[in-house]
Amino acid sequence: MRAIGGRALWIILAVALAVRLGAVAAHPRYVPPSDPADYERIALSVRDGGYPGRTQGLPGPTAYRPPLYPIALGIAYRSAPGIGERTWARLVQAGVGTFTVWLVGVVAFLALRRRRVAIAAMAVAAVWPPMWLYGGAFLSEVLFVPLVLGTIAAALHWRDTRLRRWLVGCGVLLGLATLTRVNGAALALPLAVAMWTATDGPALRRASPVLAMLAAAVVTIAPWTIRNAVEFGRFVPVATEDGYTLAGTYNDVARRQTEFPAAWVSWYEVPTNIRAIRKVPNDELEWNHALRDEALRFVREHPAYVGKVGWWNLRRVFDAAGLPWLRYELGLGYGLPAWSARVELLSFWPVALLALLGLGTRAARSLPRWIGLVPVVLLLPIFLTGYMRFRTPIDALLAISAGCALATLWDRWRGPARA
Repeated sequence: MRAIGGRALWIILAVALAVRLGAVAAHPRYVPPSDPADYERIALSVRDGGYPGRTQGLPGPTAYRPPLYPIALGIAYRSAPGIGERTWARLVQAGVGTFTVWLVGVVAFLALRRRRVAIAAMAVAAVWPPMWLYGGAFLSEVLFVPLVLGTIAAALHWRDTRLRRWLVGCGVLLGLATLTRVNGAALALPLAVAMWTATDGPALRRASPVLAMLAAAVVTIAPWTIRNAVEFGRFVPVATEDGYTLAGTYNDVARRQTEFPAAWVSWYEVPTNIRAIRKVPNDELEWNHALRDEALRFVREHPAYVGKVGWWNLRRVFDAAGLPWLRYELGLGYGLPAWSARVELLSFWPVALLALLGLGTRAARSLPRWIGLVPVVLLLPIFLTGYMRFRTPIDALLAISAGCALATLWDRWRGPARA
């Protein structure tokens, strides 16, 4: 991307890397809890040359976690040069986070063709805490966010060049995003809209790039799906987590709690869930189906609760549920230091408001409309669970919108860009 190169680019990337390395140095004794601990459990097995079974010594194979992030973490562990596996992995993640900042600039430039917007968006992404806090923990968003930006960039490249390699690359990245977080599959909708609307002619002609992109995604996911078919003897496209997740939200324990209304609880803390799995064999997939059925039964009996879940999770995703929730999520959930919750809360809204102002600028109005579908589809999980880290791909787009606002202010102060 020579168009956004130059001294400013390298200064911003150097600052981005320094900020992320500083976050690692500020919390050197990181101990992963909860989800990060399970990612590490899988990574340790991958480091030693295999893929583990279920947690807590339960019999049988597992596909509970989408595999790509823990496999990548295991590769980082295996390549640790003697400075401690956790420290090395977090340093690698700092590098990935810096690459993500560059991708923010790439997407901004490809979408708007304005260097100032791209540089401003990168500057926001380099220092804005929501863009680097999660990188200090073992969370799949470290990999998911650059993959989301990569799919968008590939689609924009294909729009400009019509080269098949960008179409295939978009599908491959979509498949990799899905193997990192299952809701990555929802990106197929805005990508399909992008390709359909950019192609002239009859329906069959318009559908051909969409089908090619989807075929590349399916081929990318297929090896893991085949592995699951061999291990379980049944069709499991990516993961078995949907029933466990639904059952943790749609139950009386979650519905009646007052400190964190409608928040997900561990599914095994719910008596009705325990009774449901006792009726089926001790198998991860069978438990998933039983828990899904139990959660759907609860939804049928309490349909209005779905709206309550969506409302509270939307607030939690956008830091509007209060400091106690953020302390719980970032501390007990991810193992980040106590100061991170306050930094997240104080830093999110100023830039988010700047991004809202940016939406009214001429630059933002020229964004392809299909990009607006990306945050919509990525927010669908709020009807399951709601955590700040689910917002991180959207934060990258907010950084671009904030870049539009900053570039507009710059133009008004110093005069319009020459190019």
